[in-house]
Amino acid sequence: MEVQYENALLALRLYGPDGRAHSHKARIGPELLGSTSGGTAIESAQVRVTCTTDGSGRLDLRIYPVQAVRLIAVSLSCSIQVDSDAFVFFNGYQSWTEGRQQAVSGRTGTMGILGKLAEQRYRFSAYGDYKFGPQSTGPGDFCGWSYASFQEGKHWTVLGSTNDHKGAFTSIRARFGAHARRVANRPGQTLHGRLILSRDVSGKQLDPATDAGGYSLLAIGKFSGTQDEAFDAWFASQGVHAHSTRQARGWTSWYKHYENVNQAVVQKAIADYKGLVAQEPDKTVIIQIDDGWQTATGDWMHTRTDRFPDGLSTLAAEIRDTGCVPGLWLAPFAAAHNSQLAQQHPDWIARWPNGRPIHGGSNWNGFWALDPLSIAVRDYLAAVFAMVVGAWGFGFVKLDFLYAACIAPAGGMSRGELMANVMDYLRKLCGPALMHVCGVPLASAFGRADYCRIGCDVGLSWDGPPVEHYIHRERVSTKASIANTLARTQLNGRAFLNDPDVWIGRSGPDISLSHEQKALLRSVNFANGGLVFCSDDVEEIPQQWRSMREDL
Repeated sequence: MEVQYENALLALRLYGPDGRAHSHKARIGPELLGSTSGGTAIESAQVRVTCTTDGSGRLDLRIYPVQAVRLIAVSLSCSIQVDSDAFVFFNGYQSWTEGRQQAVSGRTGTMGILGKLAEQRYRFSAYGDYKFGPQSTGPGDFCGWSYASFQEGKHWTVLGSTNDHKGAFTSIRARFGAHARRVANRPGQTLHGRLILSRDVSGKQLDPATDAGGYSLLAIGKFSGTQDEAFDAWFASQGVHAHSTRQARGWTSWYKHYENVNQAVVQKAIADYKGLVAQEPDKTVIIQIDDGWQTATGDWMHTRTDRFPDGLSTLAAEIRDTGCVPGLWLAPFAAAHNSQLAQQHPDWIARWPNGRPIHGGSNWNGFWALDPLSIAVRDYLAAVFAMVVGAWGFGFVKLDFLYAACIAPAGGMSRGELMANVMDYLRKLCGPALMHVCGVPLASAFGRADYCRIGCDVGLSWDGPPVEHYIHRERVSTKASIANTLARTQLNGRAFLNDPDVWIGRSGPDISLSHEQKALLRSVNFANGGLVFCSDDVEEIPQQWRSMREDL
């Protein structure tokens, strides 16, 4: 894979101090290529933009405000070429966004027609980048965030942002067009296309007094070699290391009991899974209570006492007594429409600039996104974590639906900066507890989370009802989960420890997975996961899998 920055078109839009939108365009000419000191690409009454490159494919664009400005958009369009028989992967927006390694004749997809038709009722767009990111329009059109990989035989190239983990959302789009179908999988041919690099800077405010040192618009690197060499080099360029390296195994309540979890169910799991401590002495064993323990999503101070009459602290102690780590699920920036929190604290709900509340999606019959910068919200979450980790003694917290914290920019920060800020705050709240994140823009979790979901939810069927294919890319699908697990395996141990979601061994009227599909799911999860969960009762699992060891 080769990228050619010469004659690349740089486009920048911003609001000046007069409140008017200003557009700036420039060509990256040969005089800027090879500049290691930052040659000037744009100079105007509002800003100065410098460009720094080197011969390895690195590109840095930096903006220096001359006046107070608010950024709207930035993009760089240049040429790209790949082998026609290459396999490509473009990282999806968040944990659940479907992505897979595929031929250059493929596409990444976008929201389906049914999702668009049902948007007003279900707010499906909240789950992904549909309202602010580039969308694939057809074959040979790929869109992703933070990084893309290109496999040409045994040679790999990673094209990745070197600062997304610090608070950038960098989109990478490659458009090869209909020609990709004609030459795909034909060795010896080269496919030419357009590469569009952009950063989601919407809402970012810059001031010459506070940003005299400049602000990064784009920081891109190209890293090549074997698969390990390319990804090792990319993570070295970011200075990112996994927060934890100890693998984990265990049980989670969701994929058998869903919201009907209760005390007896958890105690049965404790009895079933405590033997893993002896079987896997080099790993952490977790017993995790998922959604359903709280009276409503957002009301984290209120436990369902009808389901947990002895309280969650008692269950956590029982789990610890077996040598396992007790885990609990939370969705810290989500509040169901019917929750006490949403009804009593409407001022805690995040809002668009026009004052309308921000919907987080259709789960729990609809939920609001909470304001991530609200002092009241943060004080509430600090009290929740003090209770869960401190008073109750949970040593593992699963933090879900985290994309809700950055649906809209706020506080003069872009979405990426907002998400990084939130992740740092959550890391602080977790203290000594293991931090597992889900439904999160991936780069925001780099180096912060102990474990991170890297695919969509596994389903009880192979690919879900056909109608769901026409809704959105964050749907439940075992097939899509496996594809994402395989495509994001390189993150395991570099960014965090991968959670590929559960494997399913049981049979029953609600399960339509074949034995071969279950076996594939299990083997892929064990081979590529740093955290491997199951939700089955032990006696439901086929005998050859009951030890729950990866070598069976």
